[in-house]
Amino acid sequence: MVSYAIVLGLLGAHAYHHGRIAPVLIVTGALAALLVAFSSPMARLRTRHTAHHLHSHTTPASPSLLLAVSGAVVAASVAGLAIIVWMV
Repeated sequence: MVSYAIVLGLLGAHAYHHGRIAPVLIVTGALAALLVAFSSPMARLRTRHTAHHLHSHTTPASPSLLLAVSGAVVAASVAGLAIIVWMV
Protein backbone atom coordinates (compact mmCIF):
# COMPACT_ATOMS: atom_id res chain seq x y z
CA MET A 1 0.00 0.00 0.00
CA VAL A 2 2.83 2.38 0.80
CA SER A 3 4.43 1.76 -2.58
CA TYR A 4 1.11 2.56 -4.29
CA ALA A 5 0.89 5.80 -2.36
CA ILE A 6 4.42 6.74 -3.40
CA VAL A 7 3.79 5.98 -7.07
CA LEU A 8 0.48 7.87 -7.07
CA GLY A 9 2.06 10.80 -5.25
CA LEU A 10 4.85 11.04 -7.81
CA LEU A 11 2.33 10.82 -10.64
CA GLY A 12 0.21 13.52 -9.05
CA ALA A 13 3.17 15.85 -8.62
CA HIS A 14 4.27 15.28 -12.20
CA ALA A 15 0.76 15.84 -13.54
CA TYR A 16 0.31 19.00 -11.48
CA HIS A 17 3.64 20.34 -12.72
CA HIS A 18 2.63 19.77 -16.35
CA GLY A 19 -1.02 20.81 -15.91
CA ARG A 20 -2.47 17.44 -16.97
CA ILE A 21 -4.33 16.17 -13.96
CA ALA A 22 -7.30 14.33 -15.56
CA PRO A 23 -5.48 11.08 -16.55
CA VAL A 24 -3.86 10.81 -13.15
CA LEU A 25 -7.18 11.40 -11.38
CA ILE A 26 -8.77 8.60 -13.40
CA VAL A 27 -5.96 6.14 -12.65
CA THR A 28 -5.77 7.22 -9.01
CA GLY A 29 -9.52 6.87 -8.55
CA ALA A 30 -9.56 3.41 -10.10
CA LEU A 31 -6.63 2.19 -7.99
CA ALA A 32 -8.10 3.67 -4.82
CA ALA A 33 -11.43 1.94 -5.49
CA LEU A 34 -9.65 -1.38 -6.04
CA LEU A 35 -7.57 -0.98 -2.89
CA VAL A 36 -10.65 -0.22 -0.80
CA ALA A 37 -12.58 -3.12 -2.31
CA PHE A 38 -9.84 -5.68 -1.69
CA SER A 39 -8.10 -4.43 1.45
CA SER A 40 -10.62 -5.60 4.06
CA PRO A 41 -11.12 -9.19 2.82
CA MET A 42 -7.38 -9.56 2.26
CA ALA A 43 -6.64 -8.29 5.78
CA ARG A 44 -8.99 -10.87 7.30
CA LEU A 45 -7.47 -13.63 5.17
CA ARG A 46 -3.93 -12.61 6.15
CA THR A 47 -4.88 -12.47 9.82
CA ARG A 48 -6.32 -16.00 9.75
CA HIS A 49 -3.36 -17.26 7.72
CA THR A 50 -0.83 -15.72 10.13
CA ALA A 51 -2.67 -17.01 13.22
CA HIS A 52 -2.68 -20.52 11.77
CA HIS A 53 1.07 -20.41 11.16
CA LEU A 54 1.80 -18.93 14.59
CA HIS A 55 -0.01 -21.83 16.23
CA SER A 56 1.79 -24.41 14.08
CA HIS A 57 5.21 -22.67 14.46
CA THR A 58 5.75 -22.29 10.70
CA THR A 59 6.35 -19.24 8.52
CA PRO A 60 3.30 -17.36 7.19
CA ALA A 61 5.18 -16.02 4.16
CA SER A 62 3.51 -17.55 1.13
CA PRO A 63 5.64 -17.47 -2.03
CA SER A 64 2.56 -16.97 -4.21
CA LEU A 65 1.35 -14.03 -2.09
CA LEU A 66 4.79 -12.41 -2.17
CA LEU A 67 4.90 -12.89 -5.95
CA ALA A 68 1.41 -11.39 -6.35
CA VAL A 69 2.25 -8.32 -4.24
CA SER A 70 5.54 -7.82 -6.06
CA GLY A 71 3.78 -8.13 -9.41
CA ALA A 72 1.15 -5.59 -8.40
CA VAL A 73 3.81 -3.09 -7.30
CA VAL A 74 5.75 -3.57 -10.55
CA ALA A 75 2.54 -3.17 -12.59
CA ALA A 76 1.67 0.07 -10.76
CA SER A 77 5.18 1.39 -11.30
CA VAL A 78 5.14 0.54 -15.01
CA ALA A 79 1.71 2.15 -15.37
CA GLY A 80 3.02 5.26 -13.63
CA LEU A 81 6.00 5.44 -15.92
CA ALA A 82 3.78 4.95 -18.96
CA ILE A 83 1.56 7.84 -17.87
CA ILE A 84 4.58 10.08 -17.28
CA VAL A 85 6.03 9.22 -20.70
CA TRP A 86 2.62 9.77 -22.31
CA MET A 87 2.32 13.21 -20.68
CA VAL A 88 5.72 14.44 -21.88
